[in-house]
Amino acid sequence: MRHEQQVLLIDADDTLWETNLKFERTVASFCELVRPLGYPDDHVRRQVDTAERANIARRGYGARSFLLTLEEVYLSLAGHRAQDAHLEEIRRFARLLVEEPPRLYDGVDETLAHLAPRHRLLYFSKGDAAEQAFGEDHLLVRFVVEDDGARFVLRDLEELRTLAEGDEA
Repeated sequence: MRHEQQVLLIDADDTLWETNLKFERTVASFCELVRPLGYPDDHVRRQVDTAERANIARRGYGARSFLLTLEEVYLSLAGHRAQDAHLEEIRRFARLLVEEPPRLYDGVDETLAHLAPRHRLLYFSKGDAAEQAFGEDHLLVRFVVEDDGARFVLRDLEELRTLAEGDEA
């Protein structure tokens, strides 16, 4: 008799590793950079949030998309006062987001190692898979969801079913 493995679908962002905190720090740095333009931080944050929501549909999530959003907001706020040095600083913020690997929360490695032999583990994230890979790559099966702004939507239910059955191609 064949014993079937239970499938665990795990939300990775801000569950297994910190995601939002890195982006919040970047927005704080961005606000500091544009402060000499005379805009209050709350106004700058609203501009970033509005542009990010609009851009996610076109470019998705991730540091590269976020960089383009920050550049767009900077150019809008600065107008004719835009400086190449500030654009380069914004690009440096994004490089730091990409280069800094996700920091797993305490106990995640041990917990996943404990679950992996008994369960088929599938992880999902709204982020760019290339930016989100973490530690034990063999544990990361695939990113399977997109965020339509209100709920998670599986991109390919058949793909998920295939992955859950352990029949990866």
